[in-house]
Amino acid sequence: MSDSNSVLAAANVQAVMHQVRAIIRTSALDCKCRDVVDDALEDLERRETAVATEELLKAAVGQRDKIIKLTELLRDLGDVSTGSDGGVIDEAALLFEDLAMQAQMGSQFLHAIARSSDIPGRKPEQPG
Repeated sequence: MSDSNSVLAAANVQAVMHQVRAIIRTSALDCKCRDVVDDALEDLERRETAVATEELLKAAVGQRDKIIKLTELLRDLGDVSTGSDGGVIDEAALLFEDLAMQAQMGSQFLHAIARSSDIPGRKPEQPG
């Protein structure tokens, strides 16, 4: 699954769970049954958030690996002189642009993880 698909899937699960909760709360189910369903939904939400967090972390690591490769390609930039072919300079500029884009994506993945840990009512992961 691609990185953006993982994020979208997690958002869809959250939306579905919200709708199910709304239906359960307004239904004529007895309180005990409602509590059991709500607990099950909370458990599902925690598991889905953990899966989405893992996918986002893997995506961020993938971005890091891309940045490392791009940085390696830029090592020869110090050997370029001002009289070098314009194509070489343009290629180096494109490498820098790609590097910035990969870093921005990695940052977005990590911010998404940070936001998911700030969800009200979400219990923090227990170290284990």
